[in-house]
Amino acid sequence: MWEAMKIFSGNKFIVLSLLMVFLFTGCAVRPVLYPNAHYKEVGKTQAEKDVDQAIKEADNADLTSGEFAESVGRTAGATALGAGVGAATGAISGGVGVGSIAGAIAGFTSTIFWSIFGSGDPSPIYKNYVDIKLQEEGYQVVGWK
Repeated sequence: MWEAMKIFSGNKFIVLSLLMVFLFTGCAVRPVLYPNAHYKEVGKTQAEKDVDQAIKEADNADLTSGEFAESVGRTAGATALGAGVGAATGAISGGVGVGSIAGAIAGFTSTIFWSIFGSGDPSPIYKNYVDIKLQEEGYQVVGWK
């Protein structure tokens, strides 16, 4: 067991983890507005403020009720899959126990990163919420990027 832990310990794992955090947190997805009459009237600066306000309201709304349970299930599944793949790989190399532990840790870690940072794309409910708020203001959302 300790051999598997050595794989994920040390400076390399910490540096890689921090690098992934910085890479994924820079990927903000925002609505793209069509330059209709209202957009032209208020200008780009005010439009950006209105988008920020709509996003802030969506962040404060309770839009994530079922996402935690889904995330837990996904993490458990990936951990089990990682353990199975690790055990199979370990069986070939002669270290079933070490392989299964390393695989489980890899599956767990990758799914946690995916759950935290996701694909960078907000849920459809979140997008709809922001879109409706902006439509109420007079904007037209053409998409998200």
